[in-house]
Amino acid sequence: MTIQDNQLDLTLEALNPQKMGIHSLLLERTSRASFSPEEVDRRDLIRLLQAARCAPSSHNSQPWYFIVVSNGSGREEINLSLSAAGAVWAATAPVLLAVILNIEESIHQNELNYGLFDAGLAVQNMLLQATSMGLAAHPVNYASHEAMKHVLHLPQTHRLLLFIAIGWPADESVETESSRLRKPLAAIASWDRWDGSPVLE
Repeated sequence: MTIQDNQLDLTLEALNPQKMGIHSLLLERTSRASFSPEEVDRRDLIRLLQAARCAPSSHNSQPWYFIVVSNGSGREEINLSLSAAGAVWAATAPVLLAVILNIEESIHQNELNYGLFDAGLAVQNMLLQATSMGLAAHPVNYASHEAMKHVLHLPQTHRLLLFIAIGWPADESVETESSRLRKPLAAIASWDRWDGSPVLE
């Protein structure tokens, strides 16, 4: 399946794992927006955190920290601070996992903060691990840094990046992804230099 995107001025394509030669788990991961009220076992949450630990990081700095928030103290205030787009579905997830960046441990080179990239790798590990376990895991943003700093008792050296809503999928699956279509390979990669030969399948 393909569709012409006039805004991007290119044709978007459906992903085919067999044709692309990639692991099917990468396509099984979806951005679910509906959760069962069933609790997530602590052992399953620990498996997700162990997956995050396996992520690579710049200079092995591992500048991440995670706080598992269920329905205890502070959850209601966190729900109220979730971004408008995610509040409707993320607030119903049994668990919100806070992804936090240790600013002092982040590696800065070439005027870039590689800690953000490192944290992204850890999050992707958790999303794929959750998918392999049958869990729904969906990142969600928040509105107020100061409010979350207070609720989570964050020190000055740490910054909340986002939450991951985690739970078992509801019987009626709902996704927030507007499309599973992607830019063609030739539109995102080339050989040797920026204007080099496009990478074709």
